[in-house]
Amino acid sequence: MRLPLGLLLLLCLTVSWSQNDVVPLRGGTEMKFVAGMNIAWKDFATDLDPFTYEDEVYFNQIFDSVSMAGGNAVRWWLHTNGRSTPTISSSGYVEGVDFEAIVKMKTILDMAYDHGIVISMCLWSFDMLQNQGQDNQAMISLLENEENIQSYIDNALIPILDMIGDHPAVMTWEIFNEPEGMSTHYGWTNAGKISLETIQIFVNRLAGAIHRNTEQALVSNGSWNFRVMTDVGGFSNLYSDEALIAAGGDEDGYLDFYQIHFYAEHFGNDTSPFHNPASYWELDKPIVVGEFWADEICCRTDPDLTIVEGFEYLINNGYAGAMTWSWTDRPDFGPTSDALKRANELIPEDLHIPSDLDIERMPQRVAGVPPFRMIIEEGVTDTTYTDLADYFIDEEDGTDLTYTTTFVSNESAVDISFVDSEVYLQFANPTAGVVEVTYRATDSQGWYVDQ
Repeated sequence: MRLPLGLLLLLCLTVSWSQNDVVPLRGGTEMKFVAGMNIAWKDFATDLDPFTYEDEVYFNQIFDSVSMAGGNAVRWWLHTNGRSTPTISSSGYVEGVDFEAIVKMKTILDMAYDHGIVISMCLWSFDMLQNQGQDNQAMISLLENEENIQSYIDNALIPILDMIGDHPAVMTWEIFNEPEGMSTHYGWTNAGKISLETIQIFVNRLAGAIHRNTEQALVSNGSWNFRVMTDVGGFSNLYSDEALIAAGGDEDGYLDFYQIHFYAEHFGNDTSPFHNPASYWELDKPIVVGEFWADEICCRTDPDLTIVEGFEYLINNGYAGAMTWSWTDRPDFGPTSDALKRANELIPEDLHIPSDLDIERMPQRVAGVPPFRMIIEEGVTDTTYTDLADYFIDEEDGTDLTYTTTFVSNESAVDISFVDSEVYLQFANPTAGVVEVTYRATDSQGWYVDQ
């Protein structure tokens, strides 16, 4: 029987949205198998410090390697343990997040977008309750106290979402990395533990805020094992819609897909995504395997699998993604590269993410601002230094940027002023020495770049 064209199109659309072997990126317009590697960080727990040239080199190397191998995804840790961001009082109240941290995220997302890569933006980790230099009691208060959770949502999460929540390079806003590690039931943290219900409440409340403050962003949570993400085999899914909403009360506080981790030295085949198809877990959402070793899957599993075989299994058995661990800990990218190339042989159309959207671009440095040298004996007290429009440009605003200084190493030596893009220097009492200056170019949207 031939269906009317309109009905046929409607049925096709319905099927595409219900697929569990792909992730519905960009509001469901890009249904993709996400394949790549964990970064997971450049400098543990401080990756949101202001962007540097070294950061640019580091992240570009990762994105180049993943994209050239045919991958389309990475996973990056953000606040991690709370040591650097956001700003948190000793009582666990979140006072804010530095705009520089959001600029850093935006810069990395833009770089990823240009490589056809999406990022799992992992907000927090069980490391909140490890002895790693942060105020652990403040972290416990942040996790357990309703007022503190809301302070994070209002003063850090929503400001981030307002600026980059729907960025096309965001795969997902991932609430936690392995929060079970700081639970009283399963945990291994050494600076305190919290209840599983506390974790559920935190996930529910943040997920609800993300869904309400973005148009198309997805929410996930990276769990350490299927023991907490399925009702099969006598386990209990702590992250089903029903369980999260019952714990936290926010009807919008659900996950859009599941992220699971697996390390065969700790677990056997009963919780292995590499020895059971996605359908086995009886879940109603896509499953991304967000962490597993980048060399081989062995130890307590049988049969052992190479990483290429692991990717093949996940692709052929209904999973929606595969991400090895990690660029930071396992810099030999070779096995992951081989796996990504094999994935492209199997499902090339499910991996390609286009970079054909108009996105708000950051200002760019097009050349280095040259040094200025003054000979004191010549008695020059006032001079035009340079035109910064020759050294910065913005895709939307051209050279029509706003210029300021963010750092002057010896402010008493020189007075710096601007007329539009031109820099003027005035020396009242010049003395011998060196003055270092950092210039900032800001576009009409508030994004900026320094040099």
